[in-house]
Amino acid sequence: MAFAPKILTSLHGRRLGLSRTDRLVLPKWDAVVPMLAVNAVAASTAISNTTVETAFDNATYTIPAKMLRAGSLIRFGWQGIATATNSTDTLLIKAYLGSTAIATGTATDVANNAIFAGEASIAIRTIGASGTFVANSSHTKVPAASLTASRVDEILASTAIDTTAANIITVKATWSVQSSSNSCRNDLFWLTIS
Repeated sequence: MAFAPKILTSLHGRRLGLSRTDRLVLPKWDAVVPMLAVNAVAASTAISNTTVETAFDNATYTIPAKMLRAGSLIRFGWQGIATATNSTDTLLIKAYLGSTAIATGTATDVANNAIFAGEASIAIRTIGASGTFVANSSHTKVPAASLTASRVDEILASTAIDTTAANIITVKATWSVQSSSNSCRNDLFWLTIS
């Protein structure tokens, strides 16, 4: 499901690499071309009957250690649905880089077929064990029916990141009550790195 780039050494100061089909590539003018790192090809397994914050199994991507550079831009998006709900139980959706929340929803008493969706951008400012990044997101803070969901924008000021280690992007769900009648799934997840 995920594609990890193959990095070669430079040739006369120009960066080289291999494509998905193992062809030698040299970006025109040494430009950085966005790489589609992951695109979910199926809906996630349903998250149901638990109050533990749980990652959607199709909305997780591990960025390999030392892949990011100063100026890297990570963009990702997600979309899902509460397929079944129970009483006044609430659903909370969050997107993360590691343990840092990039997009934070609101625990909401959702109805059957309420949707959630969002997009986020993460800009790497500095790299290393004490690297930094900033981020923004636009997402449904309150899952609801199509055309009625509350959409918000969030920003995240300069935050620490260790680019010498692997970093995980993930979208998670939390139900307020453990019930087999509470069920949600994620249908869309994509991530690019440039």
